[in-house]
Amino acid sequence: AARSAGSFMWTPFAVRGALKLWKESRQLGDTLGDLLDTIVTARAERDLEISSSDESLDLPRESVLAVASALAFEMLVVDGQAACSADEIGATLKNAMLLCANVLGVDGLNSRQLIGLLQKHDLIQRTSDESFRWNHQLVAGAFAARYLASSWKSHIGALQQPLSDDAWVFATRTVPEDELSEYLDELFHADLMLGARATAELPSCERDRSLQYIFKAIQPEQPEELRVTGFFALARVGTERALSFLRSNTQGPRSDISFIAARALAYSGDRIFLLNLLEKVDRHR
Repeated sequence: AARSAGSFMWTPFAVRGALKLWKESRQLGDTLGDLLDTIVTARAERDLEISSSDESLDLPRESVLAVASALAFEMLVVDGQAACSADEIGATLKNAMLLCANVLGVDGLNSRQLIGLLQKHDLIQRTSDESFRWNHQLVAGAFAARYLASSWKSHIGALQQPLSDDAWVFATRTVPEDELSEYLDELFHADLMLGARATAELPSCERDRSLQYIFKAIQPEQPEELRVTGFFALARVGTERALSFLRSNTQGPRSDISFIAARALAYSGDRIFLLNLLEKVDRHR
């Protein structure tokens, strides 16, 4: 929840979804994206039980998720907007409907019904100034990733928009394998921590492939700010190789580097480091 940087993961529904997943499999998934997918799917199934006066809004779960993904992609990645006013959203809705035109039930919806569908599922809200925005930015990013993963090369410019960061992170899980190295290269070139966040969405056995970018950033000749970010990027990747490097830099005489490495290890939640640190704290007390 803390790493997601989004309030959605702190909601009672998200906690209940996580507990249910844990009881069934004793796992929460390898990544934040895995857990988020499970929770969003569970919410979609629950919301199907809500009766609607308009039968056209009673679409299957997969249709609802596809519509949400298309609109999130158009708003966050293509348009670079977190919200759209009522007099501007028309074109965005049309493009979204074209994007998922083959999805069951979409061909029979107009723009008003499409918005109504997403409001029914508590994904979109209408604000006091008559704009439409996503209820949860993290969820919107996860939705947008569905279409970004297959068309990312056409949207490199969106990497300059922090608004689309979550979409780039979650798309990592479904980018074609033969494009993944090029994809990560673009992300690390744009933002070191963004690349680290994306790496954390890969299976554990594949995450070390990104360390080459981070180790370049923490070389002595690099600017101090970049080196600091690099140490925290290692903590975010969180593999044994990354954490071992951080541990080795906490050893020896105190220095700026050892202090930064220690902070990064604490940020990673490294059990060995934190238990030793707590012992030192108790002695000082």
